[in-house]
Amino acid sequence: MATGLHAPFTVESIRAALTTQWLGRTLTLLPDVTSTNELALAAAQSGSPDGAVIVADRQTAGRGRLARAWESPAARNLYVSILIRRLPGGDRLGWLPLLAGTAAAAAIRILTPLSPSLKWPNDLLVRSRKVGGILSESQGIGTGDACAVLGIGLNVNWLPEEMPPELTPIATSLAAEMRTPVDRARLLARLLIELEQRVDQWRAGDLAGLTEEYRTHCGTIGQRVRIDVGGGGQLEGTVTGIEPDGSLRLHSGSGPFAQDRLVHTGDVTHLRPA
Repeated sequence: MATGLHAPFTVESIRAALTTQWLGRTLTLLPDVTSTNELALAAAQSGSPDGAVIVADRQTAGRGRLARAWESPAARNLYVSILIRRLPGGDRLGWLPLLAGTAAAAAIRILTPLSPSLKWPNDLLVRSRKVGGILSESQGIGTGDACAVLGIGLNVNWLPEEMPPELTPIATSLAAEMRTPVDRARLLARLLIELEQRVDQWRAGDLAGLTEEYRTHCGTIGQRVRIDVGGGGQLEGTVTGIEPDGSLRLHSGSGPFAQDRLVHTGDVTHLRPA
């Protein structure tokens, strides 16, 4: 049986390892797309069910947060988008990228000897280099058709010599770290299994459990950081925790000028390695 880089990456090989109850029961694998998130958002409007999954072997216009391009070469990585319906009320929507990060990190820990850390709110790091990212998008909020799409990209078998030169100092892949290729079908199936468990927790309101897990693996806690909060604004300080709503607690200043604030969204830069 082929393993690693030569292991089959087909709907059949993914389903053979998939034991979810509802997530991934509708599974589409495409050879070449612009963006899996774009297709998943369109599929939502066409009536695709809760937990529908769209996977691509290659993206020509992959997107990360803040409209950044996501490099998406063929036959190397995971590019997957998951449709989430039945969104709970309140302020829980912000937890989606965080729980997706913990699910991806758990899948990697189970199938490899690596132990990625989470950089708030949406990155997975191995030895301070990016190995994956999350893009959460929603539509129809406040209506009966509200849904979210979780886009997850993981660098799996992409070798440093294949990466654009500007990425090699800041990115890595599972294969590069392990010096051996990884079976993408098994990794995707494990990711969906771990994600289903956490979405079920989220819908049930178990934010305490999700918060504890995220805090355990978050490499941003304890870091001195700079946060771009949009509109040219920046904050700088030390991250002291993650709140139950998923926001970041930032401590800045000292003495009479010390203050703590909650940051709900922003682009974080670690000012020293995680």
